[in-house]
Amino acid sequence: MRFGVSSIVFLEHLHVLEKLLRTTSLLDHVEMYFSERFSFFHEKLNEFRHLHYEHGLTYSLHLPSHGRSNQICLEWKQQKQRKIWSLELGRKLDIKHAVVHVPCQHFPPQTQCSTYHSLLMRLAENINLLADECASRGMILYIENTIPNLFFHDYHHFLNLFKEVDQQVMFCNDIGHAYLSFGSDNEQLLEFSEKLAKKTGMLHVYQTTDYFNYKRNYKQILDVKKTPKDGYIDYERLKRVWKTQKSPIRFIIQELGKEMIGNEDLIKEGLQNLRIFFSDFKNAFI
Repeated sequence: MRFGVSSIVFLEHLHVLEKLLRTTSLLDHVEMYFSERFSFFHEKLNEFRHLHYEHGLTYSLHLPSHGRSNQICLEWKQQKQRKIWSLELGRKLDIKHAVVHVPCQHFPPQTQCSTYHSLLMRLAENINLLADECASRGMILYIENTIPNLFFHDYHHFLNLFKEVDQQVMFCNDIGHAYLSFGSDNEQLLEFSEKLAKKTGMLHVYQTTDYFNYKRNYKQILDVKKTPKDGYIDYERLKRVWKTQKSPIRFIIQELGKEMIGNEDLIKEGLQNLRIFFSDFKNAFI
């Protein structure tokens, strides 16, 4: 099992990543995001390759979007160029795991995906094509749930999608996204996580209380002192679910807030909390 952070926290601060690797054992994985907005990461590709060989740092790939309103719902020909470009960069980092948001369709629904069935069929078509592109490069595709969506948010939506996908794909549980999708209801979050536990190979971890808190503060460090009675996510019960179900979790990724960009102390605090909280996961999974 590997513990990581989102690449965004090292935006133009590669020295912070290098220092963490030299002086601590907190970090062994980074989820990379290649896009025109964040050109730093592909411009510094050789430096990231060096960290892979020098320190054993591994990477996963968060595939780029066209914006929250229409990412994976677009026809494949409309998104293929950006996805392939990102996959090719990922191959240069020896990346074996890629994640994509599903469905990233917000209100109002697009005309071409204006019902649950039409959305499901579009997603299945695109995920099959994307998973095939990943497989041809030796990568496994993870489907990540996103924030509240009219037609696609509950566990059976994802199980139906998995049935329609021919390629072998896994699930990335973005716990904050799921919590928001269920109106900050821990009971629904637990059911969602349990039903998808057998497919869950990756976790995106952070704290939030409600949608407006998320929009205002973006993402907060996991902190066990922030309890469910105060409106926070019940991570203790979630952890029991994943252990009981023997989820095949390989990556636990702290998605840090924008205030952490280049902030070594906050990045370390997030990783320390993550490792302490999930320390009993060491031998829990396949």
